[in-house]
Amino acid sequence: MVKNKSVLIVDDIINTGFSVRLTYEAIAKAGGKPIGIAAYVNRGNVGASELGVKNFIFLDEIHLPAWPGQNCPLCQSDKPINIQYAHGAEYVAQN
Repeated sequence: MVKNKSVLIVDDIINTGFSVRLTYEAIAKAGGKPIGIAAYVNRGNVGASELGVKNFIFLDEIHLPAWPGQNCPLCQSDKPINIQYAHGAEYVAQN
């Protein structure tokens, strides 16, 4: 359905960009032409270059703190780690 069509990828919130990058790859693999990514909120402190696109548009940006794994206050308080998205699985595998 997307073959030879221009496609704008739209997401509500961009955290790390992981899921929209997968979407971008799937569209390109299916023969579509991804023209960019748009979101309501950019939470991941990522830009077009990190997402691998020319056009990245968002309506609001929220900067979130980030820590190295060994200094993460959430990890130190034994909060569960989400291994389904982003880098949670990598962190668990290393520790």
